[in-house]
Amino acid sequence: MAGSIIEGWGISRAIYLKFLIFIKFLDRIPSIEEIKETVGSESRVQLVMKLTGSEYHLLLYVIARTNQELSFLCRDLRRKGKFYHHRSEWYITTFFEYYNFVPLRDELIETLSEATVKEENLFEEKLSGNEKGLLKREFAVLRELNTNGIMNFTDIDKKYRFDEGRAQYSYHKMLENGLLQRVTITMRSLPVKYIGIIFLVIDDTNKFDESRPDFLVNIIKEDTNLANYYSLVGDIGTPYGVILFRPVFDNKDLEAVSRELSRIKGASIKIAIATDLILGELCLRKFDSGYSRQYETLLKFGKLTETSRVDYLR
Repeated sequence: MAGSIIEGWGISRAIYLKFLIFIKFLDRIPSIEEIKETVGSESRVQLVMKLTGSEYHLLLYVIARTNQELSFLCRDLRRKGKFYHHRSEWYITTFFEYYNFVPLRDELIETLSEATVKEENLFEEKLSGNEKGLLKREFAVLRELNTNGIMNFTDIDKKYRFDEGRAQYSYHKMLENGLLQRVTITMRSLPVKYIGIIFLVIDDTNKFDESRPDFLVNIIKEDTNLANYYSLVGDIGTPYGVILFRPVFDNKDLEAVSRELSRIKGASIKIAIATDLILGELCLRKFDSGYSRQYETLLKFGKLTETSRVDYLR
């Protein structure tokens, strides 16, 4: 196990937009090593997965501040490394995640730190040119907890030569300001066979809205496996609908979710399989979905009976 990025921090302060890029290669598909060589140094690429059973060969989860920045990013990637030698078609869609999240790579945190915080003084207490920025010691706390979510605050103080208690103070200050919610744990050594990627394509919005409560119940469904039923769920714009990432421990897992989602009115399903996680990671965890927005929505409309939740602060 290893600590993931502090939950809730994400990239909201940097005002990043999120996108999924699906790539179809028209001749030879680059090797995993070639793909890593091409995208590994780009801090805005957070996740890369190799796909089978789909018209697409590669899935990238990327962030950008604007559509123009995204356009430049895609152009640069297509000209970099081995991608330059392969003809390909790129399909880009906006992505709004609303259940679980993608842990940010350390490379992005380093980039944000360099872009928003003064370099000359590690103990600089003033914000650097942008009142919404972060202090260097706050970045230090985020950086260390992103690697190891149970790292002792005293150890962070010693590593960065902070005054005693400064790392803990920074952590609680970020909690107080709503910058982050909690540390969560992502498990990296689970016996997952592959990730099933389900496209729920909405073709009749009215009928889908009628089935929405059933869909929300499916999202937060309890699972007998070691991780939550879905590791990521979010809206996409092309095709209009929802994309769901299902960790598959047994082939029957994907068959079961296909049957369940096929009952949702106003939508059809398409499935792809991510056989290789080339870059980044999904948040594989066993977290109480009683804290989710889906649970709160179902309670509000009387579709669920309130139950006790796990107390993670004990």
